[in-house]
Amino acid sequence: MFRSLTPRRVALAATAMLTAGILTACSTTPGTGSAAAGAAPGDVKHTIAVSFPNASAAPVVQNLFRIAKNEAKAKGYNLVIDDPGSDEAKQVNTIQTWIQQGVGAIVASTLDPKVLDGVAKQARAAGIKWVTFGDSIPDQDATLGFPHSEAGQKLGQAAGDWITKQLGGHAKVAILSWAPAEYARQRQDGITSALKAAAPGVEIVATQDALSSTDGLAKVSTILQAHPDLNMVLAVEDAAGQGGYQAFLNAGHAGNDPKVFVGGIDGAQDELKLVQQGTMYRATSAFNQQLLGEGFVTLPDALLHGETKSYYTPVELVENGNPDITKLLGYYGG
Repeated sequence: MFRSLTPRRVALAATAMLTAGILTACSTTPGTGSAAAGAAPGDVKHTIAVSFPNASAAPVVQNLFRIAKNEAKAKGYNLVIDDPGSDEAKQVNTIQTWIQQGVGAIVASTLDPKVLDGVAKQARAAGIKWVTFGDSIPDQDATLGFPHSEAGQKLGQAAGDWITKQLGGHAKVAILSWAPAEYARQRQDGITSALKAAAPGVEIVATQDALSSTDGLAKVSTILQAHPDLNMVLAVEDAAGQGGYQAFLNAGHAGNDPKVFVGGIDGAQDELKLVQQGTMYRATSAFNQQLLGEGFVTLPDALLHGETKSYYTPVELVENGNPDITKLLGYYGG
């Protein structure tokens, strides 16, 4: 949640896991008491600053921000959002500017959490609350996110069960990950461990870096040339998975080919629709967009009121026929 992305989409991270009955915040979710009901636009102490690399290219993240902005308005906070792209130095410089300005709280995502530990220490020394998105670092007040390894495990388990049931336990699989990012490595490890446990006969024929639909399409198209009998693509983010789905279509597969399984993580809008339609995009590990978006505000609010806690949103494995798909799609605001 990010990286080499297209303007069309990217699902974060993020990483970034629940059953149908727990689409609510975990027990660590902070309270919802408002802090600054009448905060003026220039009231810097009532400003929550968000640094999120490549957010502008990620529709999933943009939807989180839409929800966060509504929550900030309701609670009287000023929400400042910056996208440094993939420039870590730029990200650190912007955060140092926020520290000098004396904002109330900073929420930051990064490819490599270690890069931000020093600047996080500076922020906390200045009395600013620090929240790490999707991960944790030694010098922080809290984490905002969801369990990435568990998300991967849920997807891998579903894929392995499908292989056992539909293909007799044997299949050729491609994994789309993103090696530079810790959250992606956690998701990938979860996918592969659960997949191999559920279907020991699988053969992982390729592991490639891809997060955007464009990259997913390019990478899987190349893999299909070498392995035309490929059965499965599992992606650490839905956007790349969607590109893999398109690669199968371009290679002449039917949209609901019974011998192909494509899946991803995040519960992005387009992929939820593909799952709902019964296509070969069969599953996504989806997090609750509404709860996570609100967390950008409710967690800093709780910390500023002296609470000590993190905020984790559970994730559920969504397959065709899951009654929660309509609810999850509703979090995208229509």
